[in-house]
Amino acid sequence: MKQSEKRSNELIFWGMFGAGGMVSAIVAPIVIIVVAFILPFASTQTSDSIVSFAHSLIGKLFLAVVIILPLWCAFHRIHHALHDLKIHFPFSKFLSYFSCAVLSVIAVYLIIIY
Repeated sequence: MKQSEKRSNELIFWGMFGAGGMVSAIVAPIVIIVVAFILPFASTQTSDSIVSFAHSLIGKLFLAVVIILPLWCAFHRIHHALHDLKIHFPFSKFLSYFSCAVLSVIAVYLIIIY
């Protein structure tokens, strides 16, 4: 009889890692340019339109994606870097992904409130 293989949940984390890396590489520089250079020197009307976009539903979803996915990418990279450096501690996978999930929930909460 063929023994059933153990399924891993690593695919989910690799997906979040890939999506976070993509957002970090493509969207984050645009957000940095808008926040660092356009907002301080823009007219009041431009600033108000950017702030009103951030307060809309699609703006809040955009902010959630721009914050949460790179967070998962960073925690996944840190977890595997520690593993590659042979730094092991008990429950390292659980601790890294659980802390990332907690920070994601905090980010969503703060985005919803403000």
